[in-house]
Amino acid sequence: MKKAGIVLAIGLLVGLAAQAEAEWAEWRGDTYYWADDVVEPWTGNIQNFGPPGELMTLETDWWVLGPPDADPDGNDYWDAGNPDYQAGYRGEDAGACYTLYFAEPFDDGPGDEVMLRGFRGPSASGSVWASSDGTAFTQLGTIGSGTPKMFENFWFNLNGLEDVQYIKVLREADGQGSGTFFDAFGMVPEPTTALLLIFGGMFAMKRRR
Repeated sequence: MKKAGIVLAIGLLVGLAAQAEAEWAEWRGDTYYWADDVVEPWTGNIQNFGPPGELMTLETDWWVLGPPDADPDGNDYWDAGNPDYQAGYRGEDAGACYTLYFAEPFDDGPGDEVMLRGFRGPSASGSVWASSDGTAFTQLGTIGSGTPKMFENFWFNLNGLEDVQYIKVLREADGQGSGTFFDAFGMVPEPTTALLLIFGGMFAMKRRR
């Protein structure tokens, strides 16, 4: 009986993994892991939107930690009166960058794993990088021009990288209209990993009974 139960459980796990991969685009939105910390030091005048904008400090780095919170009305636009819980750069601030740390390491999976939520100006240009040790970074992609105050989700693929715990954004253009601000940084696990976490939780609950 025990062997039959184990075989059944394995078959169920494999089936659920296959289903998760097939429905990856819909499934992943419920399983974000948000950035846990901002790494010191950051470069440039990293600030909230303002104007005039307040420089980010160790006491206010929570602006970009945890889930998105700068658009409580959910209209994808930063209206007057919305909380200024975002951080980025504006004006003349060439080379500004900052790095986010994730306590949970992530591997490349079947879809895009990295999501940045924010908005940018019509002359914006920047790049996004990933690292497993916070020292050696690999570029994942770029962020170009956009509509000021209009929130977007920017997705990037880890492209074979493993044990990623650091995501860095780097400003590539400065000057009028090139400002870029982020509300949150998230990553999603590959389906098999998430299912193992789910089954692990179910097993722990069964043992507690």
